[in-house]
Amino acid sequence: VYQAGDTSRLLVACYDNGDNSVRIYRKDFPDDTWTYVTALTTNGATTVPSTGSCSPCLLQLSSGRVLLYMWVEIGASETGFAVWYSDNDGGAWTAGGVVTPATLATADILRLRVRAVEIGGNVALFVNYTDTTGAEDRQRIIQYASSDGGSSFVEIARTAGYSAVGDLESRASPDVVV
Repeated sequence: VYQAGDTSRLLVACYDNGDNSVRIYRKDFPDDTWTYVTALTTNGATTVPSTGSCSPCLLQLSSGRVLLYMWVEIGASETGFAVWYSDNDGGAWTAGGVVTPATLATADILRLRVRAVEIGGNVALFVNYTDTTGAEDRQRIIQYASSDGGSSFVEIARTAGYSAVGDLESRASPDVVV
């Protein structure tokens, strides 16, 4: 996420499975070093899903606010997104709650990727995952939309899925470009 202002800034979010946190790193240009900022937890949710990753996703809104979504497990089988936000270019983070746009059973998800984009002042959230409920694993994409700055979401569309042939490491996950 590039920040506006006198200096360009790059923020990176990566999952640390050692303590179930998302670590935020910052690089201010033209400096060549990365600076550790903080570790964010699952924000009141039970844990990250048994898929083994919370698939963190950063999004900078046109207002300058930076959002972080991470896929979390809530209770025994429900999943959702822990939301964090920063209003000072990623320097400090505030817990924004846990958003549960729709229930996906943790046991039915094999691999997951989350992407977000701001479109016309609204936030669109895309979830790509491997659904293991049928006779054959299927790649599925769910699109959610938020009209309140990413605090709550409604499901807009869900693909029927396509065949997930091959081993997990060879499967591609789509990305979002606006």
